[in-house]
Amino acid sequence: MSVRFEGWSASWSGLESKAARGLAIPDDDFGRLRGNHVFAYAGPSCFYSKQCIGDALLYFDPAAENGRTGSTTPFDSGSLEDPSPKLMPWAQQSIEARWTFLERQMIPLAGWREHFATWLSRAYDAPDRYLETASDRCAAGEPDRLDPPELLEHNGSRGREKYGPNECGDRRAWTWEVRIAWRLPFEHVRALHVPFDALQQALEVAEKLRWSTGETPTIETLAPEVAAHSQTLYEDSGRVLRELVKDE
Repeated sequence: MSVRFEGWSASWSGLESKAARGLAIPDDDFGRLRGNHVFAYAGPSCFYSKQCIGDALLYFDPAAENGRTGSTTPFDSGSLEDPSPKLMPWAQQSIEARWTFLERQMIPLAGWREHFATWLSRAYDAPDRYLETASDRCAAGEPDRLDPPELLEHNGSRGREKYGPNECGDRRAWTWEVRIAWRLPFEHVRALHVPFDALQQALEVAEKLRWSTGETPTIETLAPEVAAHSQTLYEDSGRVLRELVKDE
């Protein structure tokens, strides 16, 4: 559900799964996965649907994972689950076959960063390209190679040539998804990424976090003339990520 910054920043203390909020979750594999976890990208913000993102982004410090359980995959799981799945060629298979593929690709949250580092070095001749956020999502950050190779052969720019526009996975086919079980509190927020006109409010939120956690998140804004929505936040997220990585 899309939630605007002025709403959640004033009343929430963290991100919670449906299960943590006491909501019913479906009794199937994908339903349990989605209902029991908070979802994030380890990379550019690739959410596309207006129902999936509000008007601001949160970037979490790696310490947010400490002591928590969950899993990761080197692609977006929703591309396999959606009513009209896009991750080719698995999208053409049964829901059971899609779940089996996802399960085989899962990496436990504990230690996943070592797998991610190895994946980056293998997938790219220049790993920094992983952070590309060009408006053409089928070409942005497209790897030089992937394992399994079908991910690259049937998605992105090559998939578009095979299946036509909007009929295969875009850069979400090679953007890592991180799933945190139950709850992800705001105490490890590293940066707030907001519309320019929300700067003052973001500074107030950052100050509250400093008082409660001892850490002050960085504030990043879109350009004054740019409205905040899934595409503009996505395109600017590459810049923000590069700045955060540079500060490491």
